[in-house]
Amino acid sequence: MLTRIITALDKKETNKKVYNFLIILIAAFPLIGMRTETYIITAWCLFSIILTFKTRSYNLVLKDKKSFLILNSYYLMALLSFFIFSLDSHQALKDLETKALFIIFPTIFYFSQDFINKKTLGRALLSFASSNIVLAAYVWVIIFKKGFMGMLKLDHHYNPVFRNVFSNTTQVHLPYLGLLFGFSCVIMIHFLLKNKTHHIFKIIISFSIFLLLFSMTIFSARMAIFATIISSLMLFRSLNKKQIMIGLASVSIIVLILFFLPPSKRRISELSQTEFVLPNKTQSSQNVNFRYGIYYCSMEVLKSNWLFGLGLGNVQKQLDQCYQGFDYENFDDFGVQKYNSHNQYLNAWLTFGILGLGVFVYFLYYSFSKTTILHKSFLVLSLLALLTENLFEREIGVMLFTFFNTLFFVSTRKIKST
Repeated sequence: MLTRIITALDKKETNKKVYNFLIILIAAFPLIGMRTETYIITAWCLFSIILTFKTRSYNLVLKDKKSFLILNSYYLMALLSFFIFSLDSHQALKDLETKALFIIFPTIFYFSQDFINKKTLGRALLSFASSNIVLAAYVWVIIFKKGFMGMLKLDHHYNPVFRNVFSNTTQVHLPYLGLLFGFSCVIMIHFLLKNKTHHIFKIIISFSIFLLLFSMTIFSARMAIFATIISSLMLFRSLNKKQIMIGLASVSIIVLILFFLPPSKRRISELSQTEFVLPNKTQSSQNVNFRYGIYYCSMEVLKSNWLFGLGLGNVQKQLDQCYQGFDYENFDDFGVQKYNSHNQYLNAWLTFGILGLGVFVYFLYYSFSKTTILHKSFLVLSLLALLTENLFEREIGVMLFTFFNTLFFVSTRKIKST
């Protein structure tokens, strides 16, 4: 058995196929789940390291040291903060573990980029989009078994049945699930615009886009919907009038659904009726402006820590101390739930200080240079999401961004250089 493995590793084409197959499996993480995904990523890393030393492809990093360092800069900054500023080493180590893919994907992709071919990126995108379509379809099978109309009648603020079904079935926090579905929509829209396909495939893809958008609407991923629309419209910039009209018509339909479908209509209504008042005991849950309270405390903590930041693992405790000043009490109050800053830029500033925020912004900006329109659409989707979510504080958010951002970055430059 060992002899066969060694013999197989001597065949470059076989190595490429195995390497690319593992990437395709990694891209299917929404369906596979993060636990199983950990084993696949580990296998891919080990296989890539073997190939790297076997082919001496680590020399490729020396050709583009600047890009390599910039793509690793966010994690290196977190490491530096851990050793210098962190007071809570246990929480800081958990944060480093969550963010580990920020150094794993750039390092491994750069070392093994010789095994990435022109089809790698496309197949990974197809795997990702397909896994989200299957996941959404599975949830809808459960919904229809329970009875869609009956669930529609039961759905309200204190019993968001659709949100619960999507959350419990997928085991993904809904704002993040919205981003997974949203990027899948962007991928399929790009495919429809750039490729000539049979009408049957166009119908299947169009239905898949509708399924994902409708899912996002029914569980009310508001920022994900907005970010998906904006990033999708970027794909229409160089198209003819007919294609632009189709795009605008699609956006109009989505907006109409948002305003008339009860679950999303309720969420929009809640948003419009929420006052800019700090959480207090006179309010019921549906009237509390949680984000106003969160941003208020974030800015209060920032006032005395804007220059150097608090350090990795120290931010949440400071926010919790500020939240104690709110006398609001309910099932979702600040003593029961752990509310982070809900803004990744703000979190970077709170954690690393003003210089760290600058490094973080430059790290994001650098990815925009000399890349494809689909990569830019993905970045716009991510950058908008970072305004309302700490995307890089959860494994699945880190997974989504680091995997595709690095793969886009490396494959685009490799194709241009060949």
